[in-house]
Formats: sequence, structure tokens, C-alpha cells
Amino acid sequence: MRDLAGARGDFVGQFPFDILEGSNRPLPYPARPGLYVMMAGARRSRPLSADSWARGDYHVVLSLVNGGSRPVLVGPGRLAFTTYREGSSLPCSGQAESLVLPDALAPGAVHVIQAPVTCAPSTEGEYEIVGRLTLGNGVDPVEVGRVALKVTRTPVLFAPDPWLPMGGRSGSWVQ
Repeated sequence: MRDLAGARGDFVGQFPFDILEGSNRPLPYPARPGLYVMMAGARRSRPLSADSWARGDYHVVLSLVNGGSRPVLVGPGRLAFTTYREGSSLPCSGQAESLVLPDALAPGAVHVIQAPVTCAPSTEGEYEIVGRLTLGNGVDPVEVGRVALKVTRTPVLFAPDPWLPMGGRSGSWVQ
């Protein structure tokens, strides 16, 4: 920690900051050493019509990262989703969506793409969306993430922060 004695302004204190591993972290893609993949999405949605889901109005973000010291081949990909509703034993499985991905990623490079979730809930409830990615001619999809999704009509969950000035951004890290 640097010495703040000569800094401008008043020193108001300090606090420890630990980064802990969570469940939503980049996962290795076993068939491509050095390649890591992560899927993330909004944690809340209003109930959407079947047409809205089919259009992909709800989508996830897929990140591919080359964590190795050499270029890693990526190529075309397919992303499939399975959506589970809490309390139901019947999941919804959609058709795998084709993804346009770079042929390769250089060391340290990141590629981010949005992918529509077309098999998703239209009624209120708690859901889990599981993404599985297949690269190239692979036949075994690899799980790349899970998104917990609450579908609700509760208006306060979608209201903007009232204290923000017009066009401002929230400092909140929680969705």
C-alpha cells in the first residue's frame, strides 16, 4: 500500500478488499488448452411473450478468453440452452444456435458475443438457464455457465435508482 501522507485531500480510512472465487467464473474448455469460457446474463426479467423469447429479447453474454501463452484455435461454435423451472421436473431445451467466432484467439485476447436464449420462461418463477458450447466439429458440448433468472412482474425491481441524476449510472454491483 502506498504512503498517503503527501496525497492531496483528507485521508478518510481504508478497508480490506478480498476477491473470492464464485460460481460464475471462466471455465476451461478441455479440448482447447488455454481457452476459458464464461456465460452471464440478466438475473431478472419481466414475463415475456413466446414471440419475444423467439426473437431473442432475452440474451446472455458469452466470453471466450485465451489464458495461455500461445494462440488457441476457436472456429465456429454452437451454443445450446436448457432452462429449468424451480419445482418442475421438465426442462425446456432449445435448438443449438450457431455462433460466429474468430478462427483463433491470441494470448490474452478476449472475444465477447451475445447469444439469444430462445427456450426461456414466459411465466413468473425462479429459473436456471444452463449453457453448453460445442466448438468446431466437436460432438460433446461443454457446460459454460448457469444463469439464475427470476421472472417477475414486481415493478420495484425494474425501477431506476431514484437518486441518480438524469443519465447517471448506478454504482451498484448487484443486479
